[in-house]
Amino acid sequence: MRHPGQKLRILVLDPAPGEYTDFYHPLGRLGRVDFYPSIAEITEAAAASGPEEHPAMLLDLDTLAAADKAQVQRVLSFRPGIPAGAVTATPPEEHLELLGNHGLLQTIVKTPPTNPGEAMHLVECVVDPASGFGLFSYLQNTIEMYNLSISTMAEKNRSVERVINHFATAGFDVHQLFDVRLILEEAINNAFYHAFRLPSGEKKYNPRTFQSLESQERIRIEYGTSAEGAGFTVSDNAGTLRPEVVLDRFYGQVRQTGTFDVHGRGLHLSRLLSSFYIINIEERKRTQIIALFDSRRRTSRPKPLMINFIGNRTGSLVWTPPERDMD
Repeated sequence: MRHPGQKLRILVLDPAPGEYTDFYHPLGRLGRVDFYPSIAEITEAAAASGPEEHPAMLLDLDTLAAADKAQVQRVLSFRPGIPAGAVTATPPEEHLELLGNHGLLQTIVKTPPTNPGEAMHLVECVVDPASGFGLFSYLQNTIEMYNLSISTMAEKNRSVERVINHFATAGFDVHQLFDVRLILEEAINNAFYHAFRLPSGEKKYNPRTFQSLESQERIRIEYGTSAEGAGFTVSDNAGTLRPEVVLDRFYGQVRQTGTFDVHGRGLHLSRLLSSFYIINIEERKRTQIIALFDSRRRTSRPKPLMINFIGNRTGSLVWTPPERDMD
């Protein structure tokens, strides 16, 4: 087991790492970084790595997409002993099927401009997905942070207004506040109506009849600002969301598999309208949505796709389009 502060050995599949030195150079603070131009070479290095090195792999997404399936399966067969994430200079949306087929839940963007602290943190999330939980991990030089607990629609409405008012005092204009409200309400509604389940597995609450969560059920909102931007989290204590469901929703919206398919539309819009949208899942314990807003929001730079999952996964999470139940 790696203890906090212990150095990593980061194995990087990238045929042209010199083009992304701003991204890779800071990773040297985490440990030794070794580059491999081909899947065969990184596979050989992974096979020779010992657990005492605390190895982790970062795999260039375009290189994986050009390889045959057997090669990709071989390099990923070292999981979970060697955690693996993807890096990309192109939008992760272009390779959603590949990500889903091989259970690659974390895709980090290496395209400039890069934030050294953020790059290091996202690699830590690949090594230990628990590092991805909590707003504080993403707001550098935090100025203010608050948290709220909600169990009824009245509490939801009051909480939404408090968050919006805080963002307004941070300089967000009316158009930006509209986007924040849309994403926040979407995340809260998903928590109310999709997170909590009956023993049969059916959804417990319905928007038409909902009154209040039960005493043991929790939804929490965390929000705050920093010098660079602002963000919020919405967390439930059910942890019933599955990573393959999230990928399926994104896939359906990006590929437009159904012209009138509303499943996942809110999730897709939330990712488009925020600078960075993170989904954290601790199986059967909690699900957390994080939305961040800063100057990158309206740029053409690709956005990371981060699903930090703690739970039962042996090898990859096989792509099996599930019953659609998330908006």
